[in-house]
Amino acid sequence: MTRSRRLALGLAATLGSAMPTAAAGDIVPADAVINDAAAQVALAETYVRLGDFAAARELYDRILAATDAPSAELLVGAANLRVYNGRPADALPLYRRALALDPSDREARRGLALTLAWTGQKDEALPLLQQLAGELPDDADISTALTSLVPTTDNLGRALELARQRVEKNPDSTSALIELADLEAARGHAAATRSLYARILAIDEGRSVTGFDLRHTRARIGWGDFYGAEAGFRRALAERPSDPGLLTELINLLISMDRLDRAETAALRWLHDSPDSAQAAEVLANVRAKKDPLAAGVPPHPEVLPRTDEAVLALTGGADAYQARGETPPAGLVIPRTAAELQQFAGRYAGQGDFAIAVRCLRAARVADPDYFPARLDLAEFLAINGQYEEAHREFAALAADFPESRQVLLKQARALGWDRRYEDSLDAYAALRELNSADRATLLEQARVATWSKQRDRSANLYAEAWTEPVDLRLAEALARFPKETHPLPATRELLEDLDVEPGAPDSSEPYLATEAFMQEAVDSGDASLADLAFDLRTDLYLQRAFWLENRAKQLAWDARFLESEKTYDRLLAVTPANQEALFDLSQVQAAQGLGHRERDTLGNLLALDANNRLAGRALFRRDRRSEPTLTAAGDHFREKGRGDLSSIRRWRGSLTGEVTIDDRFRFHASLIRWLEDPDTRRKNYYADGFALGGDGVFNERLSGSFEYTHKDYDSNALPTRVTDTGFAQGWLATGTGTRIGLGFERREELANEWALNEGTTSDHRWIGARWDATRRASVEARYDSIAYSDNNDGWHFNLSPAYVWNDHPRTFKTTLSLDWRDTDRDNVYVFTGPVLTDIVHPYWTPQNYFGAALILEWRHDLAREFFIGAPEHWYDIRVSFGIGNDDNAGVSLAADYAREWIDRWLLRAGVDLTESKDWDALRARLSLTYRF
Repeated sequence: MTRSRRLALGLAATLGSAMPTAAAGDIVPADAVINDAAAQVALAETYVRLGDFAAARELYDRILAATDAPSAELLVGAANLRVYNGRPADALPLYRRALALDPSDREARRGLALTLAWTGQKDEALPLLQQLAGELPDDADISTALTSLVPTTDNLGRALELARQRVEKNPDSTSALIELADLEAARGHAAATRSLYARILAIDEGRSVTGFDLRHTRARIGWGDFYGAEAGFRRALAERPSDPGLLTELINLLISMDRLDRAETAALRWLHDSPDSAQAAEVLANVRAKKDPLAAGVPPHPEVLPRTDEAVLALTGGADAYQARGETPPAGLVIPRTAAELQQFAGRYAGQGDFAIAVRCLRAARVADPDYFPARLDLAEFLAINGQYEEAHREFAALAADFPESRQVLLKQARALGWDRRYEDSLDAYAALRELNSADRATLLEQARVATWSKQRDRSANLYAEAWTEPVDLRLAEALARFPKETHPLPATRELLEDLDVEPGAPDSSEPYLATEAFMQEAVDSGDASLADLAFDLRTDLYLQRAFWLENRAKQLAWDARFLESEKTYDRLLAVTPANQEALFDLSQVQAAQGLGHRERDTLGNLLALDANNRLAGRALFRRDRRSEPTLTAAGDHFREKGRGDLSSIRRWRGSLTGEVTIDDRFRFHASLIRWLEDPDTRRKNYYADGFALGGDGVFNERLSGSFEYTHKDYDSNALPTRVTDTGFAQGWLATGTGTRIGLGFERREELANEWALNEGTTSDHRWIGARWDATRRASVEARYDSIAYSDNNDGWHFNLSPAYVWNDHPRTFKTTLSLDWRDTDRDNVYVFTGPVLTDIVHPYWTPQNYFGAALILEWRHDLAREFFIGAPEHWYDIRVSFGIGNDDNAGVSLAADYAREWIDRWLLRAGVDLTESKDWDALRARLSLTYRF
């Protein structure tokens, strides 16, 4: 039967129901019925011409069901209708059956090749497309599909030429414009693609083109408009909720946005609805591999690319230098690689940590093709990672102007501002991004973190709290309220809901998801489909609220110096979000703050296993290594005191050379060679001594730490014959986990304030107990009580209480401390004179009697370091001024300053000076040390 006869029959017949369109109804009598198969096919083609693909497909399905031996032509027509209806995967078996019946059917081969390409089956599609391209050189669909699979310059050029010719001939043809837009997308020309789709929408919103919405949706991904793409996929899934291809695309998009909990829930629901779907199981496994990459197995390390200038020049042709200077490259400049290839090499170099080389590759890509969007975006990001912030910000500003709806552009711009410590600009950028989609918790999480980095803890906590403004426990309680208590299907959940406060807003003392977690366990076993649906509806928010609450809680505990409890909370958080790099780095800092260097090292190692190019983690681990290396320190100390008559009258020098080793990143042991010079003012004679010191300190676990030192001092025989003095200390500290540390210790000191103490070798033994409580990040209080026994049968005691408050945050801090002292000794000084000459002092040291004193200490500390993490190279200064009064009528003022500077990661210089001026007593101390790490 000829095509014209089939069409005529189609226009004169119907299957017993009215035509779905007015045009068809006007032509065909409503009661016309015909059973001729050829007429039915003709009618189906009529439906196609009228744009009613659903009716045409239904008709083809009836024809196929009514025949045992369908023709290849019939199978191809049915397959085409499935493609028109946006279900290319369903068309594949029909095309294959048609080719099995007639291997020479070019329309079947063409349909199969294109559908394979559209469904991502490149290996099978490519040879068919290459064969058809030779047979049908002017077929634009074949050229476009071949270009999308093998975007070579020749393929792309040929396809673009054909597409542009079609657009020139038919400027208002949406199909021609879409074909050209898809080719521009294949070139990575996001701006051109976006412009073409805007032009198509202005014509007729794409209604005349089959599958326009999905093509537009997929094109949006090309310029980072992930929110628009997500909305498009969800619209398509509303019509075809079980379409495996659409589900896969949506879940992969959610993965790209780091919305892994939402992606996992979608995959679980898909697998629940289709338990035998291998594709659903594979997608779920992929999501879980993203959530916990280490559990999924570390991929093999890629081949290391050469880093030489010659190797880079062979890629870029030197074009990067022109782009960096903003110059136009000379005519005839040859760039050995395409923009797409250079962008791929940049990614590989970035993967091995060579961001400077990656930037060079991307600069050359910008010259090779200035409109290639992936290179533009990667260049801006890698410039920021490489610390070239000003240029990165300019690039991001240009991208944001061109693509104001691009989630990826705006998100990476906000990140770069945060890395540059432009925190307010970063927070504003995140706020603008969240206006595009307030449901995206991934951007909310990053915004909350930046607020923490900027030391705006309250603001950060409020942002975290936005995740549980409607707690899942409250939603669960409302959903289950319809069940009578007597017949409640989930008794454990009901009882927990009754015990918990499920009002909006989560208290600090309990987590806002406990009842829902119990419900998840019971709902699985209940067999109730409605409860299963409720579980899926709540699941994403359950895990998001859990993660947000735990991260906020862990940060708050660390903020208030509750390091032990913070570490435990981070461990719980990482059990929920194993790939949480922020949490891993924060955990390493909490461990470092407790002196648990071995745990810090393991945590940083886990972080680098997740992301080998996490520069902050790599730098922190490098510094961890440095801090555990052996050191050699040369130090000098000078002390001068004068006052209280002749009681304080001496100059003292001490020089030392100290070597230190570290074991297991937390136990340090040192040995020193020491030279002393004691110079009492009352004698012209100097007293020299030599000796050594042995000591160590360490952290045994998160609660217990301690230190000790033994010093042996042997005076020169011509100064003080046979005089040997042994001093030292031992102390231990217990952390309670509530911000409190309690210490006990013993210390033996030399009491050398004058020549009589020097001659007598006076020492004092201090047995002490002390405590420190960090009430908040800013407020703390220290207390210590010393029981003192002197070697000359005198006793005393000393109690100090020092509340303190820090008024602002790092890196510039101003702290005030009120130091309160109570002192007493059993026996006062006894001065012995021979005539007018002082010949001896019994108890030759300060012996306060029922003394009370107070000092107000004002301290300014400025951290000048470039990096802010525990163990970073030191560069700071500290200035302290104190004003003291006491009941001994000896008001005074003190000025102290310290400075530290580390350079080349090995040398550390420290210097300090203390000066005290008072009515009865003055003192000066100066110290200097230089340390080298081996």
